[in-house]
Amino acid sequence: DGHGNDGEKLSDFAMTSIYTKLEAHKAISADSSIEDVKKALVDVFTQTDEEVEFEISESMLSGTTAVVCFCRRDATEQDQVHVWVANVGDSRAVLAAHDEAGILKAVELTADQKPNSPSEYRRITKSGGFISPSPHWGGPARVWTDKNMFLPGLAMSRSIGDHVVKN
Repeated sequence: DGHGNDGEKLSDFAMTSIYTKLEAHKAISADSSIEDVKKALVDVFTQTDEEVEFEISESMLSGTTAVVCFCRRDATEQDQVHVWVANVGDSRAVLAAHDEAGILKAVELTADQKPNSPSEYRRITKSGGFISPSPHWGGPARVWTDKNMFLPGLAMSRSIGDHVVKN
């Protein structure tokens, strides 16, 4: 979900980078612990964000959200599958599952990272960022680098790219 002038390039780069890095990550193996896989996902997202700054010329004002679902069959119980999810921004993973009555329901696996959620609001304002409230027409709250709300007006609180906000 790219945004900004180079959002599409950035999104394509992130998709390829995350996949390639996860596949090669030393913590990803048949006997990796839950914590190993979590660390690998964080490492891969962080490395991709760092590389984007040098690979995409407009990464200061362009970015992308992302979501990854990593599934692995249990090594000892072949009928069991473990699923890890990671997201940045407001891209989300949803699983279709039957409830007790057999009705198919949507189960949210990720939470959107929005600037008006309490923990994100505290994190952003503590680091010197500004958040505008949701406008009266129902649009999202936005992250700004200054109180005059000049740049960049991000509708999500985390992303790959958008380095003007991180710097």
